[in-house]
Amino acid sequence: MAGRRTDEPSSGDEAFLAWLESVPDARTRFEQATTELERHQQLVQRLSAVRAAAAADFYDEGDSLETIAQRLGVSRARVHQLVQEGRSRRPKPTTTRRRSRKEQEK
Repeated sequence: MAGRRTDEPSSGDEAFLAWLESVPDARTRFEQATTELERHQQLVQRLSAVRAAAAADFYDEGDSLETIAQRLGVSRARVHQLVQEGRSRRPKPTTTRRRSRKEQEK
């Protein structure tokens, strides 16, 4: 997988954690940690949605669940979950009811 390494926090994260751990006031440490946890949880939710949408896109482009599973290094069942999640988050198309042939002839 190309791109940024994800197996370790960025130096900015490490610096923030080092600072937070050194804050003497327990209340401040708690509040700051809570704020950062909430922010990161929101990011995790968005990242999960992006992953699920990508899996759904692979499937909609014609890849089999097995092919996607092998490509992503997850189980076929997990790919199925991701595809379902990705599809469920897509905006619903706004379609109008198609008129029947009889209605069109009137």
